[in-house]
Amino acid sequence: MTTAAPPFGVCVSVPAASAGDALQRLGGEGLRDDRYRVHREDERVLIPVERPARAAELLEGARLVETELEHDPRRPPIEIVRERLDPVLDAEQQAAVPTGWTELGDVLVLRLPDDLHPEAETVARAYADVLDVSSVVHLEGSSGEFREPETRLLCGDEDTETVHREHGIVYRLDPREVMFSPGNKTERHRLRDEVAPGETVVDLFAGIGYFALPLASAGARVIACEANPTAVEFLRENRALNELGEAIAIREGDCREGAPSGVADRVHMGYLPGTDAFLETALDALKPEGGCIHYHDEAPQPDPIEHGRDLINGHEALADVDVEIQGARVVKTMGPGHAHVGLDLEVSP
Repeated sequence: MTTAAPPFGVCVSVPAASAGDALQRLGGEGLRDDRYRVHREDERVLIPVERPARAAELLEGARLVETELEHDPRRPPIEIVRERLDPVLDAEQQAAVPTGWTELGDVLVLRLPDDLHPEAETVARAYADVLDVSSVVHLEGSSGEFREPETRLLCGDEDTETVHREHGIVYRLDPREVMFSPGNKTERHRLRDEVAPGETVVDLFAGIGYFALPLASAGARVIACEANPTAVEFLRENRALNELGEAIAIREGDCREGAPSGVADRVHMGYLPGTDAFLETALDALKPEGGCIHYHDEAPQPDPIEHGRDLINGHEALADVDVEIQGARVVKTMGPGHAHVGLDLEVSP
């Protein structure tokens, strides 16, 4: 298992009075590592460099210092990645370099276009170097009942189990074994703020605890259903890591068989596409007086929210109850022509 740590590297230490000249000379020789901040310590300035021995030879009175480094936010990482790939990629390949990626702990997950596959390892090493990650993984997609990721390790450590932190929650996972969508981050935060302490939430598709952990941390009692054995193991670990043992009850297996009846103030439904096949299970889990169903599904563009509303308003599983759609939003895009939508359904008998 890997965990993120501050980057550690080499700087040249020069007298503050000569720092301007040193920066100019290092830049002219291509020796300054401008991913990282220059910083001052007393009467000397520390400049992050590449090829430290050559940098020290170039500057009179310079000393080499090993120290923790801090990223310079003024330069976007993608700009530095492309700069490093200039010598090996043609213009068409440069245009295909991904501008988006997911950092999970110290593992980077990205989708590499076909144009870049011949240079996959070189491209991956550029990202690993610039973003200070231990492994880079190509995500092709997901498949099967459990939405298992289809991946390929492009470079780095074979052990891609890592620890990811988000809004104060710790997630242990392996992105080559289970999916993790950063696009749901805002939704996780929104639901955590909405739930009231003491409420009972049934999470029909808990995964590694994507929503169960933040909801439990907000004071809810969560009954977490999950059929994927790998995800269940991570869920158990994450419950312990976040010290939520009393707040999350785990039910392993198909939620249609294992979900409780008549106990939930809220039901969370995060399996997509095809979430509507589980609406009867969600209704059965609600308290007799009703409650809220947080429904997620995949819907086509150009109006995914309207499509989601139409599906709910016409669904036979909801024919015998009153349903008010209190909220509807696009959570994230899902490739050409589709979006992930979230609907908050207030249900009463």
